Amino acid sequence: MRRARSVTQSVISHTDPAARWGWGQQWQARARATDGTNFSAWTLSTAVTIGSSAPTAPTTCSVAPASPTTTDDLTASASGSTDPDAGDTVSYEYQWRSSTDGGATWSAWGNDGATLPAAQTAEGQQWQARARATDGTNFSAWTVSAAVTIHGLTITAGPTADPDPVASGGQVQCSVTAEDNLGHALSYEWTAEGGAGSFDDATSASPVWTAPAAACDGQTQYTLTVTITCTDDPTLSVSDTVIITVTPTMNLSLATGWNLATAGSPADAAAAIGDLVGPSVQTAYTWDPGQFRYDLVDLPATTGASLTARGTWLLSDQDANRGIAMHSAEQHVLNVGMGWNLLANPYGCPLDLATGLIAGGGQLIVPAYIWDAQNFTYALTSVIPAGASFWVMSDYNGQATIDPAGMTTATVATTSLANRPETGTDGGSIQLAASAAGTSDRAI
Repeated sequence: MRRARSVTQSVISHTDPAARWGWGQQWQARARATDGTNFSAWTLSTAVTIGSSAPTAPTTCSVAPASPTTTDDLTASASGSTDPDAGDTVSYEYQWRSSTDGGATWSAWGNDGATLPAAQTAEGQQWQARARATDGTNFSAWTVSAAVTIHGLTITAGPTADPDPVASGGQVQCSVTAEDNLGHALSYEWTAEGGAGSFDDATSASPVWTAPAAACDGQTQYTLTVTITCTDDPTLSVSDTVIITVTPTMNLSLATGWNLATAGSPADAAAAIGDLVGPSVQTAYTWDPGQFRYDLVDLPATTGASLTARGTWLLSDQDANRGIAMHSAEQHVLNVGMGWNLLANPYGCPLDLATGLIAGGGQLIVPAYIWDAQNFTYALTSVIPAGASFWVMSDYNGQATIDPAGMTTATVATTSLANRPETGTDGGSIQLAASAAGTSDRAI
């Protein structure tokens, strides 16, 4: 009888190095048995496909610029990811989110892309980016950047300029208030259009601007500009303007005693005539051509505007010079009566009666009479000094127009009258005759 032969069994495994694999490849194994001398047939395994491994998460994710303004695009960048699959190319994807409450709450992630346009940001917002790596098939975990705050500079009040309008050569208090949302220090620079006037400190938030001299025949507007800059980031600045009107000034000279003058067309229309022409004025009278009489002016209540272009006798207790801020030149229509009328030049320039006094019916006889308070006499002239009152004869009852078209810079030429009034306690009197008008002499 034949004895059976025994076979010893063992399991042998084999590992193939990963370095030999490539993504997407298929691999099979086959196996056969052996007793050390003889071999069995091969048995084939099922095929396997080599898959792709995900890249590692980025080690850094950052946003630039670190201190953006509302005009800066935000750019995210990431780095540091590796892919265990040989030959795979790693790229990065980005998303953004924002906070409007200092990071307490955040919006949903979105706005895909490495660049966030400035138009989508606003002053004071915080923004974060996140990045993940991809090999085209697999994705890493997200890496989140630090937050950046949109740097902003805002004018919260102003700019202002007071008073407006201002008299020629007058002073204006300027002011502006601004805020840097990151608390940075600010610098200021004020400029005036055409370099007009002067600032006491153009680098102050509230300087005083001295207005330039204005032409006597009209107002001039100037633009004042303030530029505010963040001292820690000079690229961040904001500017704004304020427009101020500089009015001409009527230089009114008063002599001790009686003066034929006017408050002009005052910018401060509500001020009483006594306040406008000075505290030296004690008494004032206007002429009523219809009643042919003088009317006493109630100085505390009567405003300079109500007397515009009307001649006024002013009694001053001292010599005084007054600069009265004027409104823009405009026409003034007054009632005149047949006979003598006391009118006035309300402008800051001399007034040529040939073009500045327009009759509304018959004839206004020129030259006119003005009062020379220094020499205590009347003078004839066809050009009325700024702020002066004058007597003119009318041959009709109706209206007359004082027109700014007659303003001139010409020298005022006068012809003094030979007959001076008596210098009694009542100031004297004078006869003004207008025989051409067919009227009798009338005493003033």
